[in-house]
Amino acid sequence: MSQIGENVGLRIREAREAKGLTQAALAESVALAVETISRMERGRQSPRLDHLAAVARVLGTTAGRLVDGDGGLPREEALPREISRVVNALRGLDDTGQRRIRKIVELALERGDE
Repeated sequence: MSQIGENVGLRIREAREAKGLTQAALAESVALAVETISRMERGRQSPRLDHLAAVARVLGTTAGRLVDGDGGLPREEALPREISRVVNALRGLDDTGQRRIRKIVELALERGDE
C-alpha cells in the first residue's frame, strides 16, 4: 500500500478515536464491515471515494482533510509550532511506538493529577 493510503488510514483512526468511536461503531454507521475499517486504518486497503465521504461525515470532518494531511480533524486554531513538531514526529512512529508514547503520556497526566 502507498504512503498516502497509510496516512489516510492513520487520519481515519485518529479522527475515530477522537470521536470516541470503536471500529465496530464506525463500521455500523457507514454500513461497512469492521474488517474493512480495520484494513483502511492499517493502510492495507484504500477506501472508495463514497466510503471515504461517509466515514468523514460520521467523524465530523471532510474527505479532503482525511486525504490532504490536515490531521483529519477540524482545527479551531493552529497548534503551537513545538506541538506540531511533536505530532508530526509521532505520525512517523509505527503502532508499537505510538502505543508506548501514549502510555508515557497517560502516566505523566495521571501523576500530574496527584
